[in-house]
Amino acid sequence: MRIFIFWISVAFVLIGGGDLSAREAPETRSLSTGSEVATWVISADDPQHKTPILYLHGGPGMYTEDRRIEEGQLFRNLGFNTVYYDQAGGGQSGHIRASEYTVDRAVLDLEALRSSLNTEKLILWGNSYGATLAAIYADRYPDQVAALIFTSPGTFPGTKPKRNYKVTARGKIKVNKSVKKAIKIIDGADPDAEEKLTQADAGVLFDGLLNSGMMAGMICKESDIEVGTSSRGGNFYANRRIQDTIRTVRFDRNDLPKVPTITLRGSCDFHLEENAQLYSNMFGGALVEIKASGHGLLENQHLVRQALKEFAETALANVE
Repeated sequence: MRIFIFWISVAFVLIGGGDLSAREAPETRSLSTGSEVATWVISADDPQHKTPILYLHGGPGMYTEDRRIEEGQLFRNLGFNTVYYDQAGGGQSGHIRASEYTVDRAVLDLEALRSSLNTEKLILWGNSYGATLAAIYADRYPDQVAALIFTSPGTFPGTKPKRNYKVTARGKIKVNKSVKKAIKIIDGADPDAEEKLTQADAGVLFDGLLNSGMMAGMICKESDIEVGTSSRGGNFYANRRIQDTIRTVRFDRNDLPKVPTITLRGSCDFHLEENAQLYSNMFGGALVEIKASGHGLLENQHLVRQALKEFAETALANVE
């Protein structure tokens, strides 16, 4: 049995930073897949492109961070509409049955959301696991992808995760008995798992686990930044079960979309550089290293904004 979860690109805020009440209430969209997802569509003041930039949050089983909506302002300033959503089961989106949490379902939800938005194509901005999801979607729906932005990309589809936490500030994580019991239930094949442990109760344990020292893995070893989760609804079932399906994804590497692409990775990201290099090799585009930054890309955010702005102003300039 796996005791420790594969690393999750958790939703977090800097301690003492950000106004969490500033976000508008979401629109709940009923997708053709049956998922009910919380969605935020934020238009540019002067829209110049009909293709929106859609942000895919990390996790799995997490939700959209407030700072990502703020970061999207640089795209909106350049005339791109932006779309955010909490993936099924996490944040303000509705739960689905535990047995339905797979990366295949997440891809189908994304395609259903594209259809719901009445847009032919998407510019996908995938962060951590969101990059994994974006890559699989681009493989399966290449004609619907106009461009790809990968930040701190998670495990490349169909590969075994390799991580190095020694470059981060994360120490040894202690997992209590309640969490161990939850993992055993969630990872088991019991069809009645949710009768033993509801998704809501598992989520409380999950949010607690994130605050048990795991957040330090988001920053470099010598970083003086403090981080913490916003604890707004992680889903332990989605996290465990979706991650189990990523390693077995069948990825058609011979028919990927030839679109503008950029990959950003912090120099002390716990995901090895070879993982980010796979994204760049498979989809093309530059692999940009953000110096002295961890998986959260927190330490030198100005370099992140600069790289994304330059990419948008050049590579995305001709996207309709």
